[in-house]
Amino acid sequence: MPASEWTPPDPLASLDPKTRKSAVSPAPYGTEFRQVASVPPVTFCKLLGDAGIPMSESHATVLSPQLTQCTSELILVSDQRATTGSGKKAQSGQGNDAPQNSLFVLAQSDLQGHLRLIRVKMNLEDRDGADDAKARMKSLIETVFRIESWPMPSGLLRSIDYLDPIDRTVAGMRITMKREWGDIPRFNLIIEPAKLNLPPAGRFGPRTG
Repeated sequence: MPASEWTPPDPLASLDPKTRKSAVSPAPYGTEFRQVASVPPVTFCKLLGDAGIPMSESHATVLSPQLTQCTSELILVSDQRATTGSGKKAQSGQGNDAPQNSLFVLAQSDLQGHLRLIRVKMNLEDRDGADDAKARMKSLIETVFRIESWPMPSGLLRSIDYLDPIDRTVAGMRITMKREWGDIPRFNLIIEPAKLNLPPAGRFGPRTG
């Protein structure tokens, strides 16, 4: 037989038609990467505290007994230019009573120990110090993503810089940022990790009876 007419043997030739079809068919389900929260909520809150963000211990929420949360103290962000004499506050002689920017952090979880929501609120009462507040918020968000070993979504930090509205879903994680209604600019950035879809209990357990 000429070499050009030779074909290798079919390794699946001995299989019955049903098994053969199953072997050569595409996988019925694609593998989807989902950004779930892998760090226990109590540990997450502690690691935020270790990173310099003063957090409370986890406690039950007032509105829902099915949720627990930890919250930060009000994080005041000073206008760095005021300390160098280049800011308007320093030039006008304004003291500690001048408006200050601030951040507030809340991490909420369910009773099963899954982190469900992280909210960072930024209050921009001092427009001159907005850049310092945004830089502090970006650093805080980077800390959150580093604790959970999540990759930083492209454009997220830039959106904070420009105070752009955000509403996007990345690998099952929803990220939103909106301005609250009112004269004072207040922004809420909310991160909702993807939910871990576990099979019903006993689905893969041994059969009985």
